[in-house]
Amino acid sequence: MNKRSLFAIVLSSLAIGASGCATIMTGTDQDVLVRTEKDVRAASCKLEDSKGRSTFVASTPDTVTLVKGDAPLTVTCEKEGYKTATAVINETISGATFGNLLLGGVVGVAIDAASGAAQKYPPQIIVWLEPVEWESEAQREQWLKEKREFEVAMGQTTASETPDSEASNVNGGEQQEKPAGEATDEAEAIKVKNPALDGPW
Repeated sequence: MNKRSLFAIVLSSLAIGASGCATIMTGTDQDVLVRTEKDVRAASCKLEDSKGRSTFVASTPDTVTLVKGDAPLTVTCEKEGYKTATAVINETISGATFGNLLLGGVVGVAIDAASGAAQKYPPQIIVWLEPVEWESEAQREQWLKEKREFEVAMGQTTASETPDSEASNVNGGEQQEKPAGEATDEAEAIKVKNPALDGPW
């Protein structure tokens, strides 16, 4: 056997051995911590992936085991005194998969993708729960500001049961509404009458 043939055999062996590298190194399951904010504990959550597989958290914070490769993951949390909130969580590519691409080639990556090992969820999932009632509107605005900053930093999409634009109860009172004559959209243009274009009416 010449050196060239021996070299080819060695390379082939390495490629076969590396196939499914991420599957071997990281597995197809992942432990994820589920938390509720801001400073909310003992909420119950349901996590459901794209295949309808459900996992439950009885009381936050808690760690659950998820099957990888079936994102997006829809996380719905609720607690008495708070609005139900839902967060949509996506997966990213596992670092082990990039190494597999170099060593195991397309075959190894295909194995990882099929098993779910090529993907991974974030190590923790945080869902913000908004109180049903607020002591003041200023307190609510501060909460919304912190929530938006968090979502931008985490790249996480959260959909509250009640849109942020809706007024919440303050001190248990009725929802506040703007006067009828007040503009409700900051982007709405103010119409100005142009004598050169408008008729006498």
